[in-house]
Amino acid sequence: MYAINAVDDGGVDIDLYPYRQLWAAVMMQAVDDIAGRDRSKRHAKYAGQAAWWIETEGSGFEDVCIFLGIDPEIARGRILKNGNS
Repeated sequence: MYAINAVDDGGVDIDLYPYRQLWAAVMMQAVDDIAGRDRSKRHAKYAGQAAWWIETEGSGFEDVCIFLGIDPEIARGRILKNGNS
């Protein structure tokens, strides 16, 4: 397991790896929701919410991408393109 550390404003060394895992899981769930692997009525709600999160500036999507080391515009384009195919 990799230790990714940062120092918070108080000078405390914190391990960021668990947070990266969490946000990577959130990103993958959004990708799955948009891809439409589940055709239930409940899925339509989640697909819409995921699309809003990815499409809307200021939603936090860009911040998550940057935290994960992903270019937000490239990720947005690829996720939405694959979700519409």
